[in-house]
Amino acid sequence: MNGRRSRKATAAAAVAFPVPIEKGIAIPPTGKRRNSGKKPFYPFGELKEVGDSFFISLDDHSKWREENRMDRMTLKRLWNSCYAAGYHYRRGKGNERKTFTARMYTTPEEGVRVWRTA
Repeated sequence: MNGRRSRKATAAAAVAFPVPIEKGIAIPPTGKRRNSGKKPFYPFGELKEVGDSFFISLDDHSKWREENRMDRMTLKRLWNSCYAAGYHYRRGKGNERKTFTARMYTTPEEGVRVWRTA
């Protein structure tokens, strides 16, 4: 048989798996982003004009992460998270022309500030 299986249908293969058929269940909306329909984590939508900014304190963010049973975050990881979130926010519908930049601060308080640049 040249190492091939026989193509004969068996009685077991003809039996269908019992799955209940349900009607009237709405299809959830699709989105381009993974968190479509959820409130964004960082407030990029509130930066209405060029030059507007927000500051995220590393201590406050780390306390929030600990309360939600997550690892503490370093300043570099927080900066990377803000930078990536700005990039992904820009990819959303209607935000194509908006750009953001993020900078790390160590004094007077450790954290990241994000500006809208365009």
